Amino acid sequence: MPEPLNSEPSNLALPPDCMQQLVMSSLEAGSVHETTEFLQLVLDNIPQYIFWKDRNSVYLGCNRGWAVMAGIGDPSRVVGLTEEDLPWTQAERDWYLECDRRVIDTDTPMLRIKQSQRQADGRISWRETSKLPLHDAEGNVIGLLGTIEDITERKLAEDLMARSREAFQQLAKQKELLNQVSTQIRRSLKPEVIQQTTVHEIRQLLNADRVVIYRFEEDWRGQVVVESVVAPWCSTLGDFGVDDCFVEKYAGFYLQGRVKAINDVQAESIDPCHRDFLRQLEVQANLIVPILVQEGLWGLLIAHQCTGPRQWQEVEIELLQALAGQFGVAIQQGELHAQTKRSAAIAREQAQQLEVTLENLKQAQSQLIQTEKMSSLGRMVAGIAHEINNPVTFIYGNMTHLQHYYSSLTELLNLYQQHYPTPPPAIVQHIETIELNYLLEDLDQVLRSVEVGSMRIHDIVMSLRSFSRLDEAEKKAIDIHEGLDSTLLILQPRLKAMSNRADIQLVKNYGCLPLVECYPSQLNQVFMNLIDNAIDALNQQIEAGESTQMPPYIKISTQADSDNVVISISDNGPGIPAADQSRLFDPFFTTKPIGKGTGLGLSISHQIVTERHSGCLTVLSTPENGTEFRVVIPLHQSDP
Repeated sequence: MPEPLNSEPSNLALPPDCMQQLVMSSLEAGSVHETTEFLQLVLDNIPQYIFWKDRNSVYLGCNRGWAVMAGIGDPSRVVGLTEEDLPWTQAERDWYLECDRRVIDTDTPMLRIKQSQRQADGRISWRETSKLPLHDAEGNVIGLLGTIEDITERKLAEDLMARSREAFQQLAKQKELLNQVSTQIRRSLKPEVIQQTTVHEIRQLLNADRVVIYRFEEDWRGQVVVESVVAPWCSTLGDFGVDDCFVEKYAGFYLQGRVKAINDVQAESIDPCHRDFLRQLEVQANLIVPILVQEGLWGLLIAHQCTGPRQWQEVEIELLQALAGQFGVAIQQGELHAQTKRSAAIAREQAQQLEVTLENLKQAQSQLIQTEKMSSLGRMVAGIAHEINNPVTFIYGNMTHLQHYYSSLTELLNLYQQHYPTPPPAIVQHIETIELNYLLEDLDQVLRSVEVGSMRIHDIVMSLRSFSRLDEAEKKAIDIHEGLDSTLLILQPRLKAMSNRADIQLVKNYGCLPLVECYPSQLNQVFMNLIDNAIDALNQQIEAGESTQMPPYIKISTQADSDNVVISISDNGPGIPAADQSRLFDPFFTTKPIGKGTGLGLSISHQIVTERHSGCLTVLSTPENGTEFRVVIPLHQSDP
């Protein structure tokens, strides 16, 4: 049946509604006979087929093109004919009459009716017909005018375009699938996810019954690792082996990257063992494309047709080849990523080991620097103590002789005064000049002062030797208070008043401590660092111009329980900001101004207390309320 077209503009060389104007113009040009001939000439030269009928669908005229198409030849022979007289099929006659009645009865044109039509020579052509009502002078419908345009070539072009559009859409879908896989490969490093999605898309796009990815293992055996299958066909997922002739017949074939397309398993010439293998899988046609990774045969991309034979198209083969290539890229990329992850894990582990080694090296370096510093200080103190001790020992050792000589001389003078009570005037004069009695009394006091002073120097020397303890590098039980006092003796000059502050008051709150097993020289080093830092904090507070209501002081407290001894060293300085407290024991971190601190003292102290003595060193500090460092060490050290 013909089908009406959309109301787009017609391609008629002469639109139907121009016919009446043409006729009127011709009538005005001359006689009726001449006008009829001229009008017929014009109509014969129009490329469309033109005809007109009366109200009963009886033909009144046509142009030559329509007459030739209808098999009449001469337009004059059409007058008086009906549809029954023309070489149409009965369905065509019924349709034409139905259209005539609709136009005449409703006084409504029917435009661009697309239809197939059998011509007089028997050929089927495609036509586009328009029918318009004809009116008399009073506007009454007296017939209709029809125009026909041959659109056979256009219809063929449209059909070709539709097929091309369908093919283009198929190509577009394939291109979209390739782009989708490529995008997934770029965005994902998980080949199994890409493969599962893609085989499903392939099966739908090719309308195949089953699409699988087969991965080879050793001895050319393997298993289906990815599958998309439609019911009722069975699943082949997992290990379904390999046919006996694969290695001999097909392994080298696929290694070359070649494709195997079987359109009909029953009809094509293939090895019987391979045909039997495909029958077991209910396959009647299949398409196999190799998946190559680094020039090795990783696996196969296979499309199965189980419902019947299938002619595989070149475009389908090219699609699977392209996708197999993308799979190879994804697999290689995944393997590289896995290798990179393994290398990165090894690199991270090595970096962590290097970081630990570096941290240990930094601590060893800081320990070496501080140990060398304290060793140098200890050697210097020991040297000074030794140098002072020699003359002091000489002086102290001669004090007995000096006192004995003084006693002997005094006794001699007394004997002279007894036996010679009246000395010569010159001796009397000299005794008065030197004030002999006062001199003898004062000399006794001087000798006693020298003795006390030499004892004091001797005590100081012993304190210096106690601080340095060069002879006590090993673990031993000591009096903690002795170590604290010797440290304070070394730092005594720093406690004295300065131009901008008074003396730093020293508050000792010593408890009753037993002998503590420790490394004496190292523990003295801790005391030196903590007390020295407290003095620096108090000095910095004064230098910063911060006013204080209380005089500066340092308080040292000790106490013990059954297991541990606690040494607390606190000050009333500015305190330590909370943000810095977590980093106080980091090597080379310092809160002191540039050039006034190395950042090693607290780090070394923490290491000595925690590692060498299995204790703990903590800090309690609140800005503007001072700082307290607390050292806790066991009374007894376990053997390393």
